[in-house]
Amino acid sequence: MEAIKRNNSRPTDPGLRRARTPSRATVRLLVCMTCVIASPAFFSAPAQAFAGSESGFGGTRFVSASESGGTAPGDGIAGGDASRRRGKRAAAPTIASFSLVANALYDEGRPLKLRYLVKARSRTIHVRAVVRTAAGAFVTTVDLGRHHSGVRQIAALTKDQLGVSAPGDYKLRLSATDRSGRRAARAARVPVWLAFSYSDHRFPLTGSFSWGGADSRFGAGRPGHIHQGQDLAAAEGSPVVAPYGGTISWVRYQADGAGWYVVLDALDGRDYVFMHLQAGSIEVKPGDAVPTGKLLARVGNTGSSNGAHLHFEAWTDGPWQFGGKPIDPRDLLENWYASAPGGAQAASAKATAATASAAASSSPLD
Repeated sequence: MEAIKRNNSRPTDPGLRRARTPSRATVRLLVCMTCVIASPAFFSAPAQAFAGSESGFGGTRFVSASESGGTAPGDGIAGGDASRRRGKRAAAPTIASFSLVANALYDEGRPLKLRYLVKARSRTIHVRAVVRTAAGAFVTTVDLGRHHSGVRQIAALTKDQLGVSAPGDYKLRLSATDRSGRRAARAARVPVWLAFSYSDHRFPLTGSFSWGGADSRFGAGRPGHIHQGQDLAAAEGSPVVAPYGGTISWVRYQADGAGWYVVLDALDGRDYVFMHLQAGSIEVKPGDAVPTGKLLARVGNTGSSNGAHLHFEAWTDGPWQFGGKPIDPRDLLENWYASAPGGAQAASAKATAATASAAASSSPLD
């Protein structure tokens, strides 16, 4: 009976012997592996899970990227691109060009035209212009608005926008910021400041001229009348421009007197008259509104004239020849000449007047 019991408690079948209960060491190993697989670190960073530990599979050691100097998992090319993108975002805008079309601004004249180009990584930029006197006193800041970067811009600025009221010399500086508030730098050879001047009137001649002698002055005797203007001797074809904005009231021809002439009804309350103009050179017609500095015609020798010159008259208290009266325009001309850049080419009105008077011919020009 004992033999039978022993045989029943210990099966002798080899297959049944392999299916016996696992050992404690095996159970511990299975539990450890289950814990490792269930850990979130196993899925999020598998390389780090094994880094620095000896594998049980052949003894191979997994080394982390920081130890080997290589690229860590997740860093690679994408991480480099992100770093480069951050570098690009950090680049400041650049003022690539900055200039003025003309550096003279006149009351009732054309606006001051500013040309510039700002390059930036961002699509849009915010641009401002700072205005100061030539001595450095702050005048105003002009907001030029937000626009696309990398596109050449032209801004037309009036004297009111620029905040200038007193004739004199001024300067202009451009500033720009991107959407992140980074201020623009300046490219090589781009000036920090651009100088410009403001005048209330413009001298009516461009180029060299002479004031003439006594016979060229207002009030000089003429056969049957007195001289009602100031003669300015100049080369034929010299530009004649509007000293102030206004409306053209007359464009006529008088063979035995003024030749071709133009009358300007100016916004300063005066009428200005330009006589002996070159035939075919007149650029305006009655009714035209003209700004200060507008080209009207060119110096000629038409009508009753003894040489190329501009006969210039100024009338007040009413229209030319219809209720107004002529005044001596010499003081006006000298003041405009001294203060308005871009007019006649000389250093001093009074010095030029003195030397020209001494050298002038005694014969009248008209």
